Amino acid sequence: MIAGDVVPAKKPDPAVYRLAVDRLGYGYEAGAEVLHEVSFRVPAGDTVALVGPTGSGKSTLALLLARLLPADRGRIRLGGRDLA
Repeated sequence: MIAGDVVPAKKPDPAVYRLAVDRLGYGYEAGAEVLHEVSFRVPAGDTVALVGPTGSGKSTLALLLARLLPADRGRIRLGGRDLA
């Protein structure tokens, strides 16, 4: 390799971006769950929208997925890797 050569970017394995949420639960106060037993899968490359009425847990779910809140129970996996 000569200085200045451009190295093509390696295409990432799409499986790395697979999202799996299993039996996720969270409550801001003990005994008052906002999310209960939430499970879903998002294949790599797919797009997801969170929709619902005010207070249905959309923002809480987004915060859990971003790991800005710790889940009370359940698992979030990205590419098969547990994010906990």
